[in-house]
Amino acid sequence: MIWSFQKEFLDEVREGFYVPAMMKRAWAAEIEILFEIDKICEKHELHYCIDYGTLFGGYSSPGLYSLG
Repeated sequence: MIWSFQKEFLDEVREGFYVPAMMKRAWAAEIEILFEIDKICEKHELHYCIDYGTLFGGYSSPGLYSLG
C-alpha cells in the first residue's frame, strides 16, 4: 500500500482541541517512518506489534526516567 500525504497542513480545531499544522506534519512524518520500518520487517520476515505511547516524553524530559 502506498500512502501519499499532502505537503501543506492547516491549523484547525477538532473536538474542541486546537491542532496546529506543525503537529499534523509531525504525525505524517511518524507514519512515513512507520511504513519504512514495516517494509524492512516484511522484507526480513520479522513480526512486530505496536502498542500505544512513545519515548518522546522521556527524551524531552531528561531525568524523568531512571535507566539505572
